[in-house]
Amino acid sequence: MRLMLKDSPLLEIDENGACQILDFERLPFALRKQRITLVDFVEWASGRTLSIGRSYAKEILNSLRLSQKNRYAVCKACRGLSLEDSYWILQEGDDKKWAEVNLFENPFSLFITEISLSGRNVTYTADAQIKNAIHTPELTTLGASAKGWIRQADGLYLHKVGKYEIPADEILNVIDIEHIPYKRSEESEIHSYLSKERMEWIEGVGEVIVNSRLFTTEDIAMVTFEEFRVFCEAYGLNPYVEAYKELVECIEKGNLDNNSSTAWDGREALDIIMAIYESQIKDGGKVFLPLPSLNSTLNIAKELKAF
Repeated sequence: MRLMLKDSPLLEIDENGACQILDFERLPFALRKQRITLVDFVEWASGRTLSIGRSYAKEILNSLRLSQKNRYAVCKACRGLSLEDSYWILQEGDDKKWAEVNLFENPFSLFITEISLSGRNVTYTADAQIKNAIHTPELTTLGASAKGWIRQADGLYLHKVGKYEIPADEILNVIDIEHIPYKRSEESEIHSYLSKERMEWIEGVGEVIVNSRLFTTEDIAMVTFEEFRVFCEAYGLNPYVEAYKELVECIEKGNLDNNSSTAWDGREALDIIMAIYESQIKDGGKVFLPLPSLNSTLNIAKELKAF
């Protein structure tokens, strides 16, 4: 068995569990260690798959006859393919190439998309052969909300149940902070994955379906803070200290152009947090940004017993 980056082998795992590094520099952050054990690999692979706490996770796994308890087995069953990056697992006897299996370009198992969003499949059915040929990003999409990836004319979009994404998007737009934009899903985009009754139920409980476009590509991956943390700890580094170093360098050198975050970004992020407390003080009333210079709204809220 091999861990691949597209068609390049990075790590080989033999039958007795011994791991041989083939390309250290391109290993995932969480595996970028001088010595990798089978336990390390299993933890990395298991961490790629959905948790049982995700909405409709049991229905997704049951439809594919996959274990609800063994996330490593789930990862191997779907080759570990994800839309977060271009890593995947090539097992013995598997002669597929990246172009044939990658999720960025190849069709999905649509009955799984339907189950991911609605908990059941009505529109899209699948026979045993289709179910055995697992090809879906839903097994490696993390998070708790019901969601599903849909390929549209201009790219891949994640549609999910989430009423808070739209106001958060509007706030970040107003204060000009770069973010992943969300918009409300159109009925034409999701009608074949969600029945009218299911949509009415979602709206009845005060939720909405929103979507955002995929921001990764075959060449641009997403690295989570959890992966960064594992990498830092492997080298005796404090991940929070390493993250703060960027700010320190910015202050000492005044070099804003080469840093991903500026002091203005920090002020705007703090404004959002303080605005939440201010709104709570006003019993959910509107708050306008930027906030004036005031005493800590958190302390005021505590004094007024607003929490």
